[in-house]
Order: sequence, then structure tokens, then C-alpha cells
Amino acid sequence: MRLLTDRGLLTRRGRLTGASDLPVPDTVQALIAARLDTLAPEHKTLRQCAAVFGKVFWPGALAAMDGVDEEEARGGLAQLQRKELIRAARVSAVEGEPEYSFWHALIRDVAYAQVPRTSRSRRHRAAAEWIQALAGDRATDRAELIAYHFTQALVHARAAREPDLAELEGSTRDALVLAGDSTMGLSLARAGAHYRQALELCPPGTPGRARVLARAARAAFQAGRVAEAAGAFQEAIDGFAAEGEVVGQGEALNRLSSVLWNQGEARRAREALLRAVELLEQAQPGPGLCSAYAQMAMDRVMSGHPQEALGWADKALALAEELGGLPEERLRALDSRGVVRGDLGDLGGMDDLRAALELGLETGAGYDTAVVYNNLIEPLWLSEGPVAALETCQEAIQFTERRGLGEGTAWIRSATLVPLLDLGRWDEAVDTANALIVWERDHGGQYMSEMAHQIKARVLLWRGEPQAARTLARAFLPRAREIDELQLLVPALSTAAAVEQAAGDHAAARALVEVLQRVVGDRPGGRWYLGQHLADLVRVCVAVGQPATAEALCAQANHGVARNQLGLLSARAALAEVEEAALRYDEAAARWDAYGHQLEHARALLGAGRCLLTLDRPGGRHRFKDAQAILSTLKAEPLLDEIDTALGNPTTPRYNQRR
Repeated sequence: MRLLTDRGLLTRRGRLTGASDLPVPDTVQALIAARLDTLAPEHKTLRQCAAVFGKVFWPGALAAMDGVDEEEARGGLAQLQRKELIRAARVSAVEGEPEYSFWHALIRDVAYAQVPRTSRSRRHRAAAEWIQALAGDRATDRAELIAYHFTQALVHARAAREPDLAELEGSTRDALVLAGDSTMGLSLARAGAHYRQALELCPPGTPGRARVLARAARAAFQAGRVAEAAGAFQEAIDGFAAEGEVVGQGEALNRLSSVLWNQGEARRAREALLRAVELLEQAQPGPGLCSAYAQMAMDRVMSGHPQEALGWADKALALAEELGGLPEERLRALDSRGVVRGDLGDLGGMDDLRAALELGLETGAGYDTAVVYNNLIEPLWLSEGPVAALETCQEAIQFTERRGLGEGTAWIRSATLVPLLDLGRWDEAVDTANALIVWERDHGGQYMSEMAHQIKARVLLWRGEPQAARTLARAFLPRAREIDELQLLVPALSTAAAVEQAAGDHAAARALVEVLQRVVGDRPGGRWYLGQHLADLVRVCVAVGQPATAEALCAQANHGVARNQLGLLSARAALAEVEEAALRYDEAAARWDAYGHQLEHARALLGAGRCLLTLDRPGGRHRFKDAQAILSTLKAEPLLDEIDTALGNPTTPRYNQRR
């Protein structure tokens, strides 16, 4: 009906003027094209510019694209609106300009198809430049739209075989990098795609390639492509060095240190980080140096030197404030200080971590927020228990998965392993451990796999398969020693000692405990991790006839957090058997139950029952029965066998229950 009206074939009353053959095209697209053909030439040009600009458009943009007066463009758009080809919006996103959109998406599609290819390139470029000028210093808010128009301009210019595209390629590359930067905290997939497109526009030898490579490497790492990230960062570092770009080189080395650490290359990671700090301190202090200081704090605390680490964290926070309180750098500084304070036994570190988390969520930081989530889980687990830790894990996984942070998601899943063990969800813990091992194998990592193998060894040990656990322990222990970070090494030595004791090699168990004592004695941060494994280590010492060593371990451990206090209580009960231990075991049972640790709850009940039976006091069998109910669910065969023996029951094989 609009076509007939445009062509004057309808009267004002809606009657045909007498034409017998109505000019009705066969398709909707052809019908729209026929209508557009009726427009005056200046209006055709205007709607072509509008079609190139996008779903919505403004007179100023179209005037800039076609080189006409803005008032002329406004008049033409009013004509198109009267023909019901476009419509005006009630509210405009551009102050002082009316906003329009096409009446239907098909109208825009047909109009765009009618634009000559050479004109498309020119008009897309003009659209990008108009948006840039409008956005000013807030170009990041429109970065993806700007990148889209520049990319389309380049595509059509190449198709039209236009000469001398270097300037357009440079503008497109810069726009794509800005688009990647603007989406890093929102969608890692989109950011990575923008950086990869930008890299295609700067082949090896192109000035500025190193900076694009570093961004692409960062996106690859956060997405979980660890090996790819390592190679890209190294290429970027070489490129920065060739260009004499000290700050870029230092920042890339800092990022590379994180990648190497995830690959289990702790020594190389530390070397890269030290070099990064050295380079960045040569230049004007900036965000890169602040980030490197925070990373140094994390390196020092992981190495077992929390007091030294606190100095680095404070330097990072002071520099962040000096630079104007930059949110990203302040977040990292608070995160590192929170971790360090925790390792020093200061639970106020959780305040730093919560402040960092709030800052990350408020500013839309992606990967750094995931790191804070991960670092908050351990102190939550130690102070409030496994349920609180797992709740935060689930919240964190939702966060990382929404943003495509593959590496962050894997780390949060690794943080669920020990809380799952505590809650008696051993099969789920083993399944998660296996999935992490496969994930790291496929993505080029190593560190999480070492943690996962330790979890599997503990479950094997507790379920009565010490030889299988021993095979695993003898594989992961050398690797943990090579990595030489306390969060891996202390539990590795503790697990291996328990495995050797259960396998009957008491000399090997004693030797491993002695190694652990030296490690903790040499590095103050080891006391924090020793407290987490104290009960297991004391039970090993008691079993192999080393009560004095057990007492020394109790004195060495950090007891400033709920879990470590409970571990000390169980350790003291084990050392006190038999006379004083029954009451201590009962207290430990009640407190482990409230905390949420199923196995330690059962062990404490078993210990109390053992003491009461030995002392010929009532209640021993009742404690055994309560412990048996828990241990049966866990399929903890060695402890179930101990109960059967104590109660005078024949030991019943439970091999069919094993996974």
C-alpha cells in the first residue's frame, strides 16, 4: 500500500486510479527496493548513509558521512520519516540530536545492499571517525562500535582493491586493541577475538606488534590457554626489547611470571619477576611497577617469607595511592596484603581480601576479581569451615564462567578439593581432581595437577590402599620439592609421611617428617601450613614412636585460626592417650562436627571410644558406633577395621565398595 501511495496509484480515499497491472514485486526485499527507488537522489544518499551507520543514527553522523549540511540532513530524515521508512526515537542517546531507526530491519538490509562497495568503505570509515570525535576521551565506551566500522571499512577497501591501505589498517588495529581492552572484564572471548584480529594487521616486524601480542597473551592465559600464552608473552618480551621499550618489557615479564608459575616453573617465574621489577624501577613509577610489587608479595609469601612479603604488599599499596588510587592496582595490592596477613596469622587479612573483592566487582575487573575470590577461599575454609568455603567457590565459579575465565574457573575448582574432603564428599573430590589433571594436560599447566594428585593419594590412603597411594606420593613429592612452594610442599610431605607409615616403612615416614621440620624451621610461613596438617603428622609420629618430634611440631605450628586450633586439639589428644585423652577427644569430636570435618569428627569419636574402653569406662562402644556410622559412609576401611577389631567383630571385607 505504501508503494502504491509513493507511485500515485491510490486516491486519497484509497481507491486505485485505474491501473490494471499493479507493480507488485515477487518478494518482500524486492518490494522494499521498489519503494526505495522512488526516493529523490538526495534522499537515497541519506538512507544509504543511515544503512551503513547501523540500527540507529543521527543527522550529525549522516551529514559528516556525506559531507552535507546538518540541517539539510535533518530535513531529508523528516521526509523519510513521513514515508514511514524510518522512525524517530522518543529519547536520543546523543544530546541535541534526534535519534532515528529504520522502520524495519529488512529496510536497512535492502538499503545497505544498494550501497556500492567503494562507498561502503568510505562511509564506514567516516562513521567510525564521527563516533570517535563524539566520544572524545570516553572512546572506550564505544570501542566495539568504532572497531566494527573501521573493520568494515578495511574489508570493503580491500575488496575494492583500493591502494595504500596502511593508514586505514593502523586505525583499524588501534580500534581493535581498544575494543579488546574495553571488553576484558566483561567477555574474555570477545576481547580475545579483537586482539587476534589486531594481530593479523601487524605481522612480525611491524612497529607496535609487541604491545598487541602482550594483550593477546594475557587474554589467552586468562582463558586457560597457558602454553599459548607463554609463547606469546616471550615473543612480546623480545619485541619490546628490540624496540627499547622498558616498561612494556617489564610488564610482559611480570605477566609471564604468572604463566610460568601455573606451569610449575617456580624458579623461572621468580627470575622473570625479579627482572620485571628491575626494569620497571628504571622508568617512571606507574601501574606496571605497582602490579609487579604486588606479584613480588605473592611470590615471597608462597616461598615462606611472609614478613618480607608484607613489605612488598605495603609498597604496592602505597604506590597505588600515590598514582591516584588506581582501582586495578589498588585491588591487586589489597589482595596480596590480605594473603600475606593471613599467612602471618592475622585474620584481619580477610578484610583486605573482602575490600579487594568489593572493588573488583564494583569496577568490573574480570581476572583480578577471580584471583581475589580464589585467595579468599582458604582463609574462609580455615576460619569458618568447608561449607562457607564451598559457598564462596560456587559464587566465584558463576562469576568466572560468565566471563569465560577458563584459568580462573579451574583454580576455583581446585580450591573446592579440600573442603570437599572435609565434608566427606570424597568421590566428588576425586572426580574434580581427575578433571583438573586432564584440564591442565590439555591447556599446558602443571601446578593444580600436583594438588590434585595429593588429594587422590589421601583418599586412597584413607580407603585402605596405601600401596596405590604410595605410588602417587613418590611421583608428586619430587615435583613438589622442585616447585618448592609451601602450599604444595607441606601437604605433600605430610601426605607422603602418612602413606609411608601406613605402608609399614616407618624409617621413611620419620625421614619425611624430619624434612618437613627443616622446611618449616627455615621458612616462617611454613607454620601456617603446618597447622593445617598437624593432626595427621602427630598421628604419624605417635605411630612410629616419635612423641618428642610430635611435641616439637605442636610448638612450631601456627594456631591462630579455627581449623588449626582443632588440629592442635586432636594432636594433643593423640599425644595424651590414654588417661587425659578421652575428654580431649570428646571436645574435638564436638568441635570438628560443628566445623564440618567428617573424617576428623569420626577419628575423634574413635579416639574417645578407644580411651574409654582401655580405661574400662562406659560409653566406649557408643562412641565406636557413632564413628562407624560416619566411616561407613566414607568407606574408610582401615578405621572401620580398627573398630571391628576393638569391638571383637570379625573384619568384613569391603572391597566391593571401593571405586
